[in-house]
Amino acid sequence: MFDSYSISSSEADYYADGYRLNSRVNERQKYGAVYDVFSLVYDLNERSDIGVTGAAVVDRLISDGMTHSVPEILAGSETVRLPGYEASDYAQSQRRWRQQYLAGLTYNLRLDTLGSKLTAKA
Repeated sequence: MFDSYSISSSEADYYADGYRLNSRVNERQKYGAVYDVFSLVYDLNERSDIGVTGAAVVDRLISDGMTHSVPEILAGSETVRLPGYEASDYAQSQRRWRQQYLAGLTYNLRLDTLGSKLTAKA
């Protein structure tokens, strides 16, 4: 299992027709995964063998974010809060859990001593 973490923060101003919207975004993410592969081969006799291969991947993502926005009016060199509008906060959260499994089957038949063989895979 491995985990990785990231934290990001950004701030931006959006301008239009004498108005400004100041927006700050904070986000936190955590990602983790497990990956494993196995293989097993069994000799049925001196000319043939059968093999099984499998893999498993399990990963997860946890993401939380908060956006804070303040609408303002530009009045010369000063900014004034936009009347009738309050600052807004928007929270978002995401949780993802994914599991993936793979399997394969192989049959080998050696036809001669020169290395010729017939292989079937599923």
